[in-house]
Amino acid sequence: MNESESRRLVEDGVISFEQAEGISGERHRLPDWAGARTVEWLGYVGAAAFLLATVVLTFDLMADNFSALEFFALGDVDNIPGGLVALVGGLVLLAVGWRLAKGTEGATRRAAGFVLLLGVFGAALGSQLLLLDLDINDFTPLVTVIPLVVFALFAWRTWPSLPTQLALFAMVVQVVTAFLVLFQAVDLIAPEEAVLAVALGGAPETAQGWLPLLVDLVLGLLWIAMGSAGTLRPRNTAFVIGGVYGWVATVTLYSTGDGWIIVSVLFTAVLIWMAVSRRSSVLGGVGAFSVLALVLQSMMLFTDDPGALDFELWYGIPSVVALGAALMLASRSGGAAKTAAAPAPAVSPSASSTADGT
Repeated sequence: MNESESRRLVEDGVISFEQAEGISGERHRLPDWAGARTVEWLGYVGAAAFLLATVVLTFDLMADNFSALEFFALGDVDNIPGGLVALVGGLVLLAVGWRLAKGTEGATRRAAGFVLLLGVFGAALGSQLLLLDLDINDFTPLVTVIPLVVFALFAWRTWPSLPTQLALFAMVVQVVTAFLVLFQAVDLIAPEEAVLAVALGGAPETAQGWLPLLVDLVLGLLWIAMGSAGTLRPRNTAFVIGGVYGWVATVTLYSTGDGWIIVSVLFTAVLIWMAVSRRSSVLGGVGAFSVLALVLQSMMLFTDDPGALDFELWYGIPSVVALGAALMLASRSGGAAKTAAAPAPAVSPSASSTADGT
């Protein structure tokens, strides 16, 4: 197996980077203290420390004696110097990640993805701070998200990986939210209100009805579909992001009304079907978790205060059925594999001569 073939298998989620290195024999080489593994951990440490220093300097320039709650509550800050520092710091990390992505070693490229992700965060933070005073009503989120689109697409195009796919997904969520605000499906809230809500242990309430939640569900399914089609790499990352995001949307929908349990049933069925048809253990894991949550939702339809007996019945019986079916199918597939692998019996020369009539 050549390097390009092993790289394709890694991107498809068939094997891991470590397995690819083991196949190529790289794992059995003597340690190279100036090699790709050293570059990898130096990239992780350097990028994280650089971003932390940049963020601290950003807020230090914006206000003296910085306190998160007072900072956003008072609103008396100079966002331009801090925004410029964050933007420049993010661009530096993006440049370093772009350079590391040109490496040929898998470990070096893994570091590139992480550096690019932190670069997107820093550059997006800087652009948001620079545009903090922008106010064009419902069009504001649509304009302020443009820099994030540029940075996330640059990172993704530079090196498609787990970290850069996270940046890409975050960008898509923000774009979708901006359009929902434009069409007044969600409320437009001030940045300081969102930060205060998170700082106090909550989440900003922006949703208006079930439409935004259905949009989130569709986005999760779309992400899974693009991963299955090969548009998004690595495939397993797309499956995890889309599956978890869609599942959260179904659970939130159910919390708004018991009738939405049908959406949970359909979404779980899609996950299981995709897991089998696409031979994905990742989707199988997400689907199994979704089934467990669906059992809990079903139980809550019949009792508001479930006790120990309820849990034993609702989870005990399905567990026995599932394990029994797994053992039965495993024995059948094992028998079929043995039958298929059994060699054909050898034909002796005398038997062959008799069959020929000689």
